[in-house]
Amino acid sequence: MWMVLVNPRVDVPTPMVFSALETKSNSAMEDVIPSWADFDAFCEWLVSQRNDLQSPAIALRPIIGDALAALSDGAASGMSGSGATCFGLYSSAKDAAKAAQRIQRAHPEWWVTDAKVL
Repeated sequence: MWMVLVNPRVDVPTPMVFSALETKSNSAMEDVIPSWADFDAFCEWLVSQRNDLQSPAIALRPIIGDALAALSDGAASGMSGSGATCFGLYSSAKDAAKAAQRIQRAHPEWWVTDAKVL
């Protein structure tokens, strides 16, 4: 599994993101993280999860939504923590490298890297 990490180089103070959170009474996440048969099963599980901080972070810094859109060709994508770094997962090194190069060309001011997930 390979990933592309993108940070649009915007400051998103964690306290601001938490303050913008509309509700803090969301249902609990699963207590047990399942195991997955393969990459596709992992990605299917990952896209069924949520990051409650993603919407408020995007509301504060809409460019985070642009970063997520740039990663939409991957098998799964999301925002890490309270932002602004976003990730996309890819099934091959070639696909991840192509995505990273495409994003870097389109947004040379962003920090972009691809890497193998260990």
